[in-house]
Amino acid sequence: MPVSPNEHVEIDWIGGNVLVRVGDRSGRYPINDLETWISFYRRQSGLTPKIKAICDAKVALLEQVLKLRDAR
Repeated sequence: MPVSPNEHVEIDWIGGNVLVRVGDRSGRYPINDLETWISFYRRQSGLTPKIKAICDAKVALLEQVLKLRDAR
């Protein structure tokens, strides 16, 4: 999946989680609960202008993983 140099995604299908790094921030998310995290970062993006770019990048990456998950 295409990501910028400061973004990184690792999908562990067997373990059921995904690691997303944007800049110096990272998080591990359960693959079966991506919708919750996408909603969370969308809300945070609107509430906190300082981290909007980070939240928007995480939403985009998690949405790509969601599409891959649903295609399986």
